[in-house]
Amino acid sequence: MVFTRKVLKRIYDAFLETDKNMNESIKQIQEIGDEMLDHEISIFDSSERLKRDEAKIFEQSQDAWIYILNKYVKELNNKMVLDAGCGFGGLGIACKKKGANFIGIDISDDVYNARQLSSGQLELLKSDGHNLPFKSDIFDVVASIGTLEHVKKPDVFVIEMLRVLKPNGFAFLFYGPNRKFRWLDNPSHKKIVYKYITYEDIYKTIKPITASINLVWGDIIEYRLYNKNISYPFESKYHDRMRFIFELINKQDFIIKPLCFFCRVLEKISYQPNIALIIQKK
Repeated sequence: MVFTRKVLKRIYDAFLETDKNMNESIKQIQEIGDEMLDHEISIFDSSERLKRDEAKIFEQSQDAWIYILNKYVKELNNKMVLDAGCGFGGLGIACKKKGANFIGIDISDDVYNARQLSSGQLELLKSDGHNLPFKSDIFDVVASIGTLEHVKKPDVFVIEMLRVLKPNGFAFLFYGPNRKFRWLDNPSHKKIVYKYITYEDIYKTIKPITASINLVWGDIIEYRLYNKNISYPFESKYHDRMRFIFELINKQDFIIKPLCFFCRVLEKISYQPNIALIIQKK
């Protein structure tokens, strides 16, 4: 990346804008994090088939997503929530604990295993996200986490998500790695990526039909660091070194705030490793 005068100006502007909201954001993270720690989420309460350690990892993988939904959607109780690309339905368990009415869809057979493991607690359907089997404007929240990079037509996939979303509803997208960081991708993940996508790719698709777009990758990093949840994002052996670095940082609280600040600056100039968006529909 060449740091021209124009790029440096963007970085400077991003620093100024980021600094305004850092303290308020940190306070929210700590408050919600404390609430979630107090309210233990037990995975698949009525099933004995998952080991305790597996359930704990499964639980930890969802708390950052719930934090983001709480921050922007405010209240999940009685909301209709769709997870497009739900896999084993981890988000569904967490959403149901918040009182949401949850439906998950996935093109793989994982949905059958997840439905069986949850003893019928989750409503999961095998379906293609390019052509969702729902009427328009029926969900309050639609999420897609770690799915867009694996689909043939991500623009069509996102348009379908927004079609079934109610006006003023929220969509949460998390995908990656950013095409600019594809060289950092896990080799096993790289094998199943259909296309690496940038923020700009999705922005062109969603801008005409959205009321607002919030970049929230920085929020996720803040949440995980301030709540000591740093093991899940680096669960593979390939990421052992990254896990070690994060654990080292995590023990030094004085490093966390400037690191979070730097991550938000990267996000402002579209140079974040992963992309996370909260979109509100018109």
